[in-house]
Formats: sequence, C-alpha cells, structure tokens
Amino acid sequence: MKITFNDLNEMIKELKDRGVQEIRVNEVIRDVQAMIPDDYPLPIRTYSVYVTANASADWEEELIAEYVERVGCVDELASEEVKREIGMRSQEKVAVIRELLANEFLSVGSGRFEE
Repeated sequence: MKITFNDLNEMIKELKDRGVQEIRVNEVIRDVQAMIPDDYPLPIRTYSVYVTANASADWEEELIAEYVERVGCVDELASEEVKREIGMRSQEKVAVIRELLANEFLSVGSGRFEE
C-alpha cells in the first residue's frame, strides 16, 4: 500500500512516529505525452522530486510513504537554456531536501521504493 503526503512536514512526523530511519530522495523526469489530449502534439517532460520511505514494521505488509514536489515541465520547443535551468532547479531541490532530511533521519539515500 502507498500513502501519498501533500506536506513534507506531515510525512516526516508520521515516519518519525513509526520509527523509520531511512528515507530516499530522487529526481524523476517523465515523458507525459500519453496523458495529454491529442490537440497538443509536442512531447512534454515533467521534473519532480520524490521522497519515499518504507514505513512498515513488517516487510510482509509493505507500506510505502511518498511525497512529490513538482518542479516544472517543458515541451520539445523549449530552448536548451530553459531545459538546463529546470534540470538545475530540480537538482537544487533534491540537494535542499536531502540536507533537510539528513537532520531528521539516520540514512538519506537515492532512488525510490517501488510498489
């Protein structure tokens, strides 16, 4: 089961209450063309930061906690400068969130816990 949090502070509190010591932060870039109406023919990429943790005491009843911070999106007509800028913003957010979480959890890793 996955619980998605809308507020990072709420997620941190819930995980700390459950005794979770490891959390992961990851930049995710997705092509979302399949989700867009046909009247917009250009591929769009979204940039997001995912914070995930396994919040289960028992691995057999896996409970994944997730927080998503949207950074932005671009289509293929965006200049290389704009694409580079949004990529840098995404990486900066990852770094800031990792630093914040380093004070709260024993281990802050990369990658996502998958369902």
